[in-house]
Amino acid sequence: MSLRKRHDESLQEYRVSVKLSELSAGKSIGCAHGNFGRIFVIPLLGGVPTTDATGGIICSVLLEGVEESIPEGNVMLNKTNPPTYEKPNWIGLADEVVVRANPTSTPAGVDAIKLVIERW
Repeated sequence: MSLRKRHDESLQEYRVSVKLSELSAGKSIGCAHGNFGRIFVIPLLGGVPTTDATGGIICSVLLEGVEESIPEGNVMLNKTNPPTYEKPNWIGLADEVVVRANPTSTPAGVDAIKLVIERW
């Protein structure tokens, strides 16, 4: 995971690649900073963004171990390139973002998902 600070450190970015095998159980990514958050979703195949991804993922947040859904948290991968989807976002505190495969529409045509999490 890489962390970048921008805009006089008021915005932090967390960039994480999550393997397809990690999505079935769910993957937690620590990102406790600020009161707002947004997630950019980039399907990868062989480490390169792909336009052939299908299925979906579900993003949520954890605060003190309690998981909550977030607006636009259900992302269909075929909508991410070109990026015509509403990015998962939330207002409020969060310790972690959780990403998992959508159980009714599992991801295909990818071997990883890159998440760029913005917090401010």
